[in-house]
Amino acid sequence: MADIFISYAREDREWVENLAKALTGEGYTVWWDWDLLVGKRYRETIETELQTCKATVVVWSQHSIRSDFVRDEAEEGQQRNILVPLLKENVRPPAGFRQLQTADLTQWGGATDHVEFRRMMRGLQHVIGGEPSYEKVDPPEAPIVPAATVGPAATIAEPVIQPTPIVAPPPEPVVQAKAPAPNVGSSPPPPSPASTSATPPTSTGVPPRAAAAPSPFAAMKVPPASHPVWRYLAIGAVVLVALIYVVSAFVGPSPEPTPKPTASTHSTPGSGTPANNSDTSNEGQHGSTGGTTAPAPANNTPTLGIKATDMSTATAAVAAVLQKAELADRDARTQADAGLAAQKAAAGGSTSDANGMSLGTATLAEGTYGGQVYNSTAQGVGALSYKNGDLYAGQFDEGKVSGRGVVTFADKSSGYGYSGQFAAGTYNGLGVYYFSNGWRLEGTFKNGQLSGIGAKVDPNGKISEQGTYENGTLKS
Repeated sequence: MADIFISYAREDREWVENLAKALTGEGYTVWWDWDLLVGKRYRETIETELQTCKATVVVWSQHSIRSDFVRDEAEEGQQRNILVPLLKENVRPPAGFRQLQTADLTQWGGATDHVEFRRMMRGLQHVIGGEPSYEKVDPPEAPIVPAATVGPAATIAEPVIQPTPIVAPPPEPVVQAKAPAPNVGSSPPPPSPASTSATPPTSTGVPPRAAAAPSPFAAMKVPPASHPVWRYLAIGAVVLVALIYVVSAFVGPSPEPTPKPTASTHSTPGSGTPANNSDTSNEGQHGSTGGTTAPAPANNTPTLGIKATDMSTATAAVAAVLQKAELADRDARTQADAGLAAQKAAAGGSTSDANGMSLGTATLAEGTYGGQVYNSTAQGVGALSYKNGDLYAGQFDEGKVSGRGVVTFADKSSGYGYSGQFAAGTYNGLGVYYFSNGWRLEGTFKNGQLSGIGAKVDPNGKISEQGTYENGTLKS
């Protein structure tokens, strides 16, 4: 009998072998069907190991989500309440498994100190319980509970970093990155510009002013009012005003908006977008063919762009990242829906959900949290309603906004919200940032900035610019 049973698709064998070695190095016995003895009945052996293991790890990938065997094995683990799911690739888990906390190992290269690997290990330690089957060199960290396990209801003690809206800049500017504000939870006014006036010196000790030289224009004579030159100047002025009016009618004004002060550790995510006069109270549905906008969803999360991103002009590298960012966006909305449902159930007095996870509420300095809790901290899915009206819904880990989720801004005069991957309370990973005027930024974010491969997309789904960004600035 093994501690851990790994369910996977055969196309992922090489990756799973590294995972099995890492789990074995943590002190656990692992069964992943490579240990089948010659002469043993294949399915009989798998059924025995699946029924007797202490934890089932399912590896979701583009191959395993289409495997009936993997789904059956994952269902068995879920029924026994010992399932610990993880993502090998940015895919959407099959129906029935999307409400579970899932470790994101899409960027894992085999290191056992990787953040998401340690997160998965804490979940395994809680599910398995006790000590590993044999002695390991390094002691395991204190266990925490995954989304599918039960923990006592408690009050959250550690605050969560508050996300902050970001302003949409004007058309095709040089991208400006904003430094994070030092004080979380406050909204200091923007710095005043330096005064351009100087204090005049006192007369004491100032030498007398030298006499001014005569102007070279003093001897010029102004033509009389009847001179033809004035008629020509008047005609030219009228033509110039008319020309300016005609050009402005076609081009339209494009004033530069004033950035809003940042009230948290988030900073501007990347490239600016042009302002427009469209209704910013809601956005259109992603992938629709019409130009009309759809009403804002009931869960207050940002709606998707007016039209799907046109990948025909994207390079191969950019298209691959944008597709992953949009998938992370959709997965984040699923987690946000689950978080809002947990918040609603906790507010209604429920102490546990359908998965047996404890529910609770707490009042924080930033606002009110409701959702899944464990050991006096937010763990699982939930929602945090900030005092300024902003809302985050999605995954939490040890009291931190971490995983996939959605933040929506109460003040939608510029930014609407962000949907995708979070870490350390801010945008980290793949996702989409939505401006209120219909523009959006898609790609890889780091510390609240668009950093890595990404693109700026207009409301019609056309890519305005693309390439590699660094701290919000397009580099190549």
